[in-house]
Amino acid sequence: MAGVITDATERKYREEKLHTVTDQLAAANQELSQANGHLLRVNEDLDNFVYTASHDLRSPINAMEGLIIALGRRMKGRLEPTDEVLLSHLSGSMQKLNRTINELSEIVKAGKDTSQPAEPIDLPELLAEMKEGLSALPETAPAILVTDWQVEQVQYPRKVLRSVLYNLLSNAAKYRHGSRPVRITIRTELAGKGVRLSVQDNGLGLSPEQAGKLFKMFGRLHPHIEGTGIGLYTIKRMVENYGGSISVESVPGAGTTFFVGFPLA
Repeated sequence: MAGVITDATERKYREEKLHTVTDQLAAANQELSQANGHLLRVNEDLDNFVYTASHDLRSPINAMEGLIIALGRRMKGRLEPTDEVLLSHLSGSMQKLNRTINELSEIVKAGKDTSQPAEPIDLPELLAEMKEGLSALPETAPAILVTDWQVEQVQYPRKVLRSVLYNLLSNAAKYRHGSRPVRITIRTELAGKGVRLSVQDNGLGLSPEQAGKLFKMFGRLHPHIEGTGIGLYTIKRMVENYGGSISVESVPGAGTTFFVGFPLA
């Protein structure tokens, strides 16, 4: 009798404890669900705000930029050298503001864009298409391109992959080291259950602290080079939206390597 009573008491105690833990887990799950719902609403409101603000600002900024250009033409030859410099700085600031607003719109689009179809993409062919556009960029220097295609084809949305590769290649040429020619090595290889693309340059490089901030919005790590610090943040969102990943390794003064992972299917 003592054994039966003891066993029943312990079983009852365990059942009550289990019910208590279950209730606590259910309450925690409900709170987490509510918090996630609130976060989704906040993110959506923020995206809508950024999109609306950028849309509403674009028109007056374009008008102001046009007026500055018209003023410069009208006053050509009648301005003091100092006034011409000030007008040039004003025009440059307006162009930079316009670029920033356009890139903010791209961030919102990148966060919501998850519906582009994947398709077979021939990587050597895609790179050949992009070379002409890259060489035309005024801020980049001619680059020596080296390729090592262990995998020549990936299944991915073409627009996304083109944007990612274009951004990485243009950055590699832009953030060049002044004492040596630009050299960019592009490799692909099988890695686990996917394909890994790497873009390696011999440019300025980054410290570990800088590398940790690289994919943050407005994360400009070389202030002496023109940029908004939005491009890498945007492509990271794009890559992750389609099941990929992006990471970086860098050595200050020696160069930087970006790794982009793509799922096999």
